[in-house]
Amino acid sequence: MKVTKSSLLSPDQPSKARVITTPEHLNSHIKMAREEAILTMRDRLLAAQALEAFVQQLTLWTRQHSDQLNSIVLSSALLSMAHVTAKAETFDSAATQNPLVRGTAAAMIKLFMQRVFEANNRSTCVIFWACARLQVSPDDVQPGFGDKLGQRFIETQTSAILHGVDSVLWACSTLGLNPQDGTLLEHLAQMVQQHLTACDFTSKDHMRSLGTIMASFTFFRLHVEPPLAELIITRFHQGLLLGATPDPQSLRLVLWACASLGYLPAPHMLHCFKDSYAASQKHSDPFLVQCDSSVVWSLAVLGVLDMDFFKMVILRCRRRLLRAAHVQQLHQALYALQPLTKNTPAYKEWSEVAKDVLLEWPSPELPSIRSPTEAYIFRVIQLMGFDAIAHHSSENGLHSIDIALLPQAKLPCKVAIEVDGVSHFLYESYKLDKGPIPTKPDGKSLFRNAVLEKQGWRVVVVPWFEWKDLPSFTARLAYLEQKIGDIVLQHALDARLQH
Repeated sequence: MKVTKSSLLSPDQPSKARVITTPEHLNSHIKMAREEAILTMRDRLLAAQALEAFVQQLTLWTRQHSDQLNSIVLSSALLSMAHVTAKAETFDSAATQNPLVRGTAAAMIKLFMQRVFEANNRSTCVIFWACARLQVSPDDVQPGFGDKLGQRFIETQTSAILHGVDSVLWACSTLGLNPQDGTLLEHLAQMVQQHLTACDFTSKDHMRSLGTIMASFTFFRLHVEPPLAELIITRFHQGLLLGATPDPQSLRLVLWACASLGYLPAPHMLHCFKDSYAASQKHSDPFLVQCDSSVVWSLAVLGVLDMDFFKMVILRCRRRLLRAAHVQQLHQALYALQPLTKNTPAYKEWSEVAKDVLLEWPSPELPSIRSPTEAYIFRVIQLMGFDAIAHHSSENGLHSIDIALLPQAKLPCKVAIEVDGVSHFLYESYKLDKGPIPTKPDGKSLFRNAVLEKQGWRVVVVPWFEWKDLPSFTARLAYLEQKIGDIVLQHALDARLQH
């Protein structure tokens, strides 16, 4: 079937059914066109044609019936465009980059902002969500739009609708928005804490909301206070005990957020999440292995991954990964299971599984981008007289070590120097623009260090905030000498204890 303009209610072929006299009527036409566009997408070409025809029709309607536009119609139009684009993305991952889509989305955001004073809470939530899905930030359309949307959401939020809170949080974290200098984020966090007790924990939507909220905090790299994190995780666990059947994506988000934020739920909760994820696969259609790779990686970080679960989730059906990052997650989880002692039944089983995984999902080539700070430290290390290697692949190619020092005259052990920038830490303040204060390394960095140490590396971490506070070359040289000297002393101490 070829998609034509007439198939999407083009004005080229008039029809009484297209007569639009009210905002409700226009809204109904938009929804019908959305469903028709989605139904016609069967391959990449048809998807591209349907997306373009739908967006053109949407533009025409908003131009011809501007008198029928209100905040509800505009939010519905943006939501429909987000859904159609999401469907097109299943055939072409670059669908959201279509200039026609982005231009039309920006135009509709401007129209909505002209009517933002009349928008209700649902319309505001929908705009936030659609902007995130279409990857068009309100602040990119016009500076200050994000603040206005955030203010309107606060003004109209009067009920305990967790779904609206999670949509706004997710949109802000995805687009990197920080409305009102963090005030909105603080408000949302307070609302989450206040409204959790009002949730129906047998609802799949609320379970999904809890997962999205945790994931949003993770995207923001915010150190969630333990009481709030515990409350969210406890409510999610209670929902499972009460018979809720969350989709695998919700469970993935919760586990990934816990692993990334370094929050360790109680053992009985973790095992409940793991068992629920395994059961959810049995009763659902096959889905992307990216979900599986993220789950096994998260369980490895949290220390509860076992070989039986790994084999059940990963090896029961053959599916290729599309993204190198997910392959790397899969391999990191696999090697976290590697037994220390060879010539044992457990090691033989692990070797067979590893061979199978590496054949199906070969190791990706790791990127070798060097930051200016890393390049500077590399030169200082060389001036100290060490033979250094930049971007050295660790054993099994699991990690690209920023600066590797192999055993040499001045160094009896192998040392991995990791220059950790802002993306390796969690932050304590919601007011990100005021200068976030790092609190601790994130779960990914801690897991990397643990894996490298298991492989025999001594890990030296150079945090960005410590390095930037060093006033001179002399101070920086002394800093690195102290770091490496401590490693040498610890290695000597460990050697004595072993003998």
